[in-house]
Amino acid sequence: MYPNLKLTTFPNNKNNLKMYKKAIPLLKQLSVKLLLATLLFTSIAPPISHAIITNGSDAINLLGQYDDNLTDPGPIYTKGPANNAPHRLGFDFDHDSTRGMVIDETNHRLFVSDTNNNRVLVYDLNPDNSISDRIPDYVLGQPNFYTNTAATTQAGMNIPTGVTYDATNNLLFVAQAGAHRVTVYDVAEITNGENAINVLGQANFTSSGAATTQAGMHTPQDVAYDPTNDRLFVSQVGNHRVTVYDVSTITNGENAINVIGQSAYGNLSALTTQTGMNAPRGLAFDDTNQRLFVAQTGNHRVTVYDVTAITNGEAATHVLGQADFTSSVLATTASSMRRPYGLAYDDTNERLFISSYDSARVTVFDVTTIDNNENATHVLGVANFTTNGTGTTIATTYGPRGLAYNSSNQHLFVAQGLNHRISIFDVTAIGNGENAVDLLGQYDDNLEDPSPNYLVSLPNNTANSLGLNLNHASNKGVALDSVNHRLFVADTENHRVLVYNLNPDNTLIDRIPDKVLGQINFKNNASAVSQSRMTSPTGLAYDPINNRLFVANANRVTVYDVATITNGEAATHVLGQLDFNSGGSATTQARLNSPQGLALGNSRLYVTDTGNNRVLLFNISPASISNGQNALSVLGQPNFTTSGADNTNVKMNNPRDVAYDVANQRLFVAQAGNHRVSVFDVVSTTTGEAAVNILGQPSFASTSASNTASGMSQPYGVTYDSDSDRLFVAQSGNHRVTVYDTTEITDGEAAINILGQTSFLTATSGTTISKLNQPRGVAYDPINKSLFVAESGNNRIMLFDAGAPVIDFSLTETGGSTAVTENTTTDTFDIVLTAQPATDVVFTITSDTPTAASVSHDTITFTNGNWSTPQTITVSAPEDDNVVSENAVITISIDTDLSDNDWLAVADQTVTVAVTDTTVAPPPSGGGLIPILILDSTPPTTENESDGTDSEPEYELSETTFSDIISHWGGLHIIMIEKKCGAEGYYYQDENGLYVRDFKPDHDMSRAEFVKIILECKDFKFDPNDKVETPYSDVAETDWFAPYLAEAHKIGIIDGYADGAFRPNAPITREEALKTVLLIQFEEADITADTTNQASPFLDVPTTEWFSQYVIYAYIKNFITGYTTYDGTPTNIFGVGNNITRAEGAKMITKTLNL
Repeated sequence: MYPNLKLTTFPNNKNNLKMYKKAIPLLKQLSVKLLLATLLFTSIAPPISHAIITNGSDAINLLGQYDDNLTDPGPIYTKGPANNAPHRLGFDFDHDSTRGMVIDETNHRLFVSDTNNNRVLVYDLNPDNSISDRIPDYVLGQPNFYTNTAATTQAGMNIPTGVTYDATNNLLFVAQAGAHRVTVYDVAEITNGENAINVLGQANFTSSGAATTQAGMHTPQDVAYDPTNDRLFVSQVGNHRVTVYDVSTITNGENAINVIGQSAYGNLSALTTQTGMNAPRGLAFDDTNQRLFVAQTGNHRVTVYDVTAITNGEAATHVLGQADFTSSVLATTASSMRRPYGLAYDDTNERLFISSYDSARVTVFDVTTIDNNENATHVLGVANFTTNGTGTTIATTYGPRGLAYNSSNQHLFVAQGLNHRISIFDVTAIGNGENAVDLLGQYDDNLEDPSPNYLVSLPNNTANSLGLNLNHASNKGVALDSVNHRLFVADTENHRVLVYNLNPDNTLIDRIPDKVLGQINFKNNASAVSQSRMTSPTGLAYDPINNRLFVANANRVTVYDVATITNGEAATHVLGQLDFNSGGSATTQARLNSPQGLALGNSRLYVTDTGNNRVLLFNISPASISNGQNALSVLGQPNFTTSGADNTNVKMNNPRDVAYDVANQRLFVAQAGNHRVSVFDVVSTTTGEAAVNILGQPSFASTSASNTASGMSQPYGVTYDSDSDRLFVAQSGNHRVTVYDTTEITDGEAAINILGQTSFLTATSGTTISKLNQPRGVAYDPINKSLFVAESGNNRIMLFDAGAPVIDFSLTETGGSTAVTENTTTDTFDIVLTAQPATDVVFTITSDTPTAASVSHDTITFTNGNWSTPQTITVSAPEDDNVVSENAVITISIDTDLSDNDWLAVADQTVTVAVTDTTVAPPPSGGGLIPILILDSTPPTTENESDGTDSEPEYELSETTFSDIISHWGGLHIIMIEKKCGAEGYYYQDENGLYVRDFKPDHDMSRAEFVKIILECKDFKFDPNDKVETPYSDVAETDWFAPYLAEAHKIGIIDGYADGAFRPNAPITREEALKTVLLIQFEEADITADTTNQASPFLDVPTTEWFSQYVIYAYIKNFITGYTTYDGTPTNIFGVGNNITRAEGAKMITKTLNL
């Protein structure tokens, strides 16, 4: 039967077992003729493979873009930034604004505005408010840690800058420079991406316009909260002012109650006066003394205001950083500042911390009593007051833009825009230029418990082991080692090759790389030209014979012994350069200029020397390879010293990748500049030889980019499927991968499949599960029939099913058989194609006996679009005058006049339908009636089960009332169940009008018949007036078999199907019948005990199957012997899955029940 069909058998109801029978009997190929029951599906197509390629299909896996899980990351198909950004382990502070941080010392939390990721991260702290770990626990502004979309919504954020906290009401205020607003969050309990409860600066959550009004804002930078008076201060760099809001009760879009820096709400002048401001950013509030500190980036100063009672436009009381209120000098001294951004105030020690962006330092001022232009007491980030800082070390603060003070342990948090990190300093007793004691945002390789790395500075904790940086106009190499189960990926802009260990079947174990080449760890990503380092690796090629990896990088190809890999190991050889420390380009027989693609074959390495518009061929056998060796020959140029581009059959333009066909000795060269793939015969390569074929263009004279089935745009990557003779081409310009049948190549032939687009006429990029963005590398996995596609635009490796389609169709039938009843029940089966056709495929569906079984559709049509959607055929039986049940055969055929040419040779398939006749003939005088049951219209053609050494029954055949068993091998068993169990048989009217009683011994026995007979053999009686509680959905209480099935279910010898049906009229199989009759006679525990560790006597009964113990037990007890040949020779075949005939059922019952 069809492999994916499962039928529930007859498990013991007492043990609540649910078993399934095998759909195809396990039968060895024998030279003798066996008795085999007829299968209902007489022709079955193979199932659709999960690996078959379909146009525009979804990817099945992904590397490089993941969810929040750090230890077992799952794929996210809607992300595209480099290095898996954003995620939980880093910040992106690359924006000209303040970095907000605030510490909730009551509930032990740190809030950080991750500006360019449009979110606020929340870290749970230890009870002493120290860092517990470096992994944030919650996020606001985004629904998760892996999205960073700017949004002006109730939950979204757009460039969050300053943050402040109201500990009494558990409120967080977040300034959003991009949305010109401040949003308010209830953080008593935090849910990722929760909605804000209020908004200031805008009338609602979806407005975002800048305004210079009493209620409006323009690029708010920082916020400060006054807990005594329930006031909020907001610095607005675009309006050069600080506005004050009463937040005791908040109304969305409420007016400010005061303004500082301007004399009126409608003014926005940048001023260098005692009352004016120029680009105010950081704020700090002294609640004890009711002082407000304002950092003015444009005036290079910090002004101090007495806000006990505020007057609009009031004058500052003091100034730091300048000699007076009218000066704005940039300087690097103990008293001066250069673009101050962030402020933090230490209320206990009355210290003010000021970050100066241009000086890359934080200065500390004693503000117990303030003198204008007073000197700072200490400095962080640099060793002294006269040095401007820079760099990335444990002591530096490069681009400091935000500060936060932790009074619990006197720690100062310094957010650095150019180092994308937060350095934490112990300021209990400050030493100028002291080292940081902790760090957030830049870490080592450990994903579960990351440690600080003070020497790296890129956004989002780049590089790391979770992401890829493929943002480079070059090829993207992927190579598969199917022998040692490894995947190599060229991570171009991280200047490394990542190595992923695979499962034994070459599928991904996880998405975390295990080794790295080109760097000593997963954190470093600097480029270099040396024996162990790389610069922008592109093409990869793996040599499975010698366990070598070839890597194109920096005008050279480096060779690695990867039998065992050590992170950052040294290369063994170099091609294209004389030594490992040279990297210049040249046009010679030994030198290279921007090599991109690599291909191996027959101890030869083909290298696309892109900058020289050529392909070089090297002998790389272990005995011959040497550093800087000469190439053997060149394609694309007439000699080794020319490099011009052209579009002839002997020239190339921007060759990017190569693929080698070992069997046919062909080389495929992708040329991005000519928008084509040239094909070379390389049985014996001659310098400057002409290409023999071309794909992507109708001729060698054509060079147009096109998004048609036959056209190409910037083909970058190629890979060859030797099993199916197909070529995959990654087209960066069309954002797609096209597939070509290369069995016989016709110049300019059309592609047969496409990935990344649903049509050959579209060429849009996308970041989805099915779309591509600048695919520039491909690698085919022949084991799993899948394709790796490296995308430059999405910084990821997509994995697609890519197996060659099998042109056929499949049939499936619910329940595994097709049975209908005249004018009552119908049944269905489904038809579906196994491959996508180019044009329509039309089927004709015909019944050989329409009067017995008819179909709902005479024809059905599959198109290029609906080919994978099953279409259902309903089978019904019209009522007739025939009182005999019968079979009909339905044939499903391809209409050769209307169908795709590729489908014309597909074989017909048939479905045999069992029809139950509801017409009942009148009984003979004095006789009873039973319904006519399922019959087989085909007489048996093979021998029956051997009668073995059975003892003879006690009745004579002459005593029977059945007319058709006198000469039958099972006659004596049939008369036994007739006399002892009351078997009734069939009544029908013969051609003479006489009523005849037959048993029909060679017809299948139905499930209900078998149960009825064994129960009556056990003297089961029932009162016809009793109400029957039927346990099955397809058994009505008025059905003749209802009481028998109810009793059998009750005593636990049968169970139905998983859908709640019993299918009483369906034939019963040999193993089902055997189990049922054994369980009515023997205890299952005894059967199990007697068959434990017993070998199976039959080839088709493995001991792992559910029915094996019943078959073995019956064999031991001599109830069965299996099939024999015509001469009586045992075959060792039981006939699993075969229907049991009525004669075989009679024999099984008489022997098992010892009648």
